[in-house]
Amino acid sequence: MKTLRIILIILAIGLLGFFLVYAQTAVNGAVFFIQEIRSHTYSRLSFVGLFVSKIKNQKTLIEENIRLEAENYSLLSHLARESDVEDQNNFLRQALNLSNSTGLEFLEAGVFNSQFNPEGYHFLINKGSRYGINNNDVVITSSGILLGVVEETFENYSKISLIMNPDFKTTIRVLSKDIMGIAMGAIDGSLDLDFISQNDEIMEGDIIVTSGIDILPSGLIIGKVTQVSSSGGDLFKKIKVEPFLKNINLSRVLVLKK
Repeated sequence: MKTLRIILIILAIGLLGFFLVYAQTAVNGAVFFIQEIRSHTYSRLSFVGLFVSKIKNQKTLIEENIRLEAENYSLLSHLARESDVEDQNNFLRQALNLSNSTGLEFLEAGVFNSQFNPEGYHFLINKGSRYGINNNDVVITSSGILLGVVEETFENYSKISLIMNPDFKTTIRVLSKDIMGIAMGAIDGSLDLDFISQNDEIMEGDIIVTSGIDILPSGLIIGKVTQVSSSGGDLFKKIKVEPFLKNINLSRVLVLKK
């Protein structure tokens, strides 16, 4: 009986020890599991926070780009307006100088719908009969370059025929020389000079201007001689002139008033 009691006590102590060891292991496992869950949760939360932060930063960058683009467009618009005002002021200054030096009266007009092709050379201006513009009015630049004449007028706009058209003809003189002739439009975009005798000393680079002995005022610049051909069998030289209007930007013009 005494022996059985001792055995039971030993078993109880063994079970208690086993239980304590198992319980400690279970507690340690539970603690480790909880720590792992906490670490994993923190990692997920950190990732979510980083993701949200990146989204916010991306949104901020997009908003900043939109703001910078708006400022850039505003600046470009401002520069464009300043450039247009400067161009218009320069144009008006040149026109005023031209008026003072020649005594000509004119009306300013804007150019649109230019047509430079083998079928003809024309453009439209934003002034018409309501502004007093008439057929055959002379059109020039603010620096005195001859462009053409009014071919057809409407109430609010007019059609301009340029000097390169074959139906254009005017008397001319060679600048700084006692040489006169007739300039005629050519379909290739140049002008031909006629009635320049073989004895007239005209050469490439000479400047051609209006003579003033027909309907056009004198001293309007037409162009530059680019080709001179002489032949013993011909009475007159064959001369080509490149009009200066081909080398300028046509945005504003002057219509001379009779």
